[in-house]
Amino acid sequence: MEFHAARWETPGTGQEAQGVPCRVALAEDGLVVLPEGREEVYLYYSDIDRLEEGDYRVGLRTWDGREFALRHLGSYYGQFVRDLQDRRKAQLVRNLLMADEGFRKDFSCAYRLEDAGRVASEDDAARVALYRNTLVVFPEQADPFNFAYCDLEGTAAFDEAAYTLTLRFDLGEKLTLTRMGTRFRELQDELTRAVDEMYERSARLLASTLPETSEGTLFRLARALRMGKATSRARLEAVAPNLWAHLLEVIFVDEAGQPSPVRRRAFEWLASRTRPELTYLGLREVGAAEGSADGGGEEEGDEGARHRPLYWFLVALPEHNALASEVTNESGHATYFFRIVDEGRPTPDQVERRVRELSRALQALNFRREVILASDEEMASERFLRYRVALRKLPYLREVRRLFAGRAIHRTEAGWEKRAEELLAVTAAP
Repeated sequence: MEFHAARWETPGTGQEAQGVPCRVALAEDGLVVLPEGREEVYLYYSDIDRLEEGDYRVGLRTWDGREFALRHLGSYYGQFVRDLQDRRKAQLVRNLLMADEGFRKDFSCAYRLEDAGRVASEDDAARVALYRNTLVVFPEQADPFNFAYCDLEGTAAFDEAAYTLTLRFDLGEKLTLTRMGTRFRELQDELTRAVDEMYERSARLLASTLPETSEGTLFRLARALRMGKATSRARLEAVAPNLWAHLLEVIFVDEAGQPSPVRRRAFEWLASRTRPELTYLGLREVGAAEGSADGGGEEEGDEGARHRPLYWFLVALPEHNALASEVTNESGHATYFFRIVDEGRPTPDQVERRVRELSRALQALNFRREVILASDEEMASERFLRYRVALRKLPYLREVRRLFAGRAIHRTEAGWEKRAEELLAVTAAP
């Protein structure tokens, strides 16, 4: 690290206006500040929630509300600001992408993003990049954001007259890209290929679980059971006769790959308390770098060995104002319960939206369910460093944490049922 002289301000602490002399350096993962006569400061780049620069002053606001500023950096100021912005953006992207990999291509563009309430953000000088499973937008004036390909609704629509490329997503967002010159079709084609490859990987994962299933059925199933999404029983049953029942026979296994009747009985207990169309299954690809949903790992090898399927179920119980979800073939023997709405009985639209939000939240966390359990104090620890970004940037993830009601652990079958009944009473309570 190379240190440079500056002055360090901590507004609201009664320090003199120009702060105290310090030395500052950019380490690999964070900003290091050594104020004279005071405790050293280390700020992870992605924990900087806001960075403002002007008049040779760099203002910093952290994720937990603390505010600092650096002045008097002299000729190093411009380089310092550029390097700090670049390192912060790179760490934000790594933490938002989690274990995604395989950068494909990027494109210059302008964009306009509207959420379901038509609240918009835009930037005339941005960049959009495609990764293995994810599209990432890098605004010039704001923080990057991303969408998984499985969240796309339909295909990218190119309007030749308006010279716009529009993408719509399952929570109602609309992303419009402009100012791409001759590269609209290139991005559209590259995105189509990325989505097709996602489906091909899904089919390979399904083939490892359903080895005697025909290629045609696997092809259709991969497009119905979209990678990372909870898919309804009705949609899966439309693919092929008895497919739902066949999946239930094979996806409930323990971490050693042995049948887990305890988990299946838990699913059936929940499913018996709601309508068939409100039961869902999900598939996700887990890479060797990620390990298990509870932090394990496995050896590198070929594509089939490095990437394996993770299955989970989701059951909506609107009469109890509850969603229940559990991974079916990993460690972590517990069912997680969530309220659908704060009180009352949810509408069908509210149920469907919450199902989509929970799918997105689990996907964003790589199914690290301990993030849902963690207290605010625990989230401040280094253990949860990379997940703090997702919590700040993803409103549906904050909602899922807020609506979490508790979990039923599989210690004994009777104990699980008792706890599940208690949690359903909690979610249904006004």
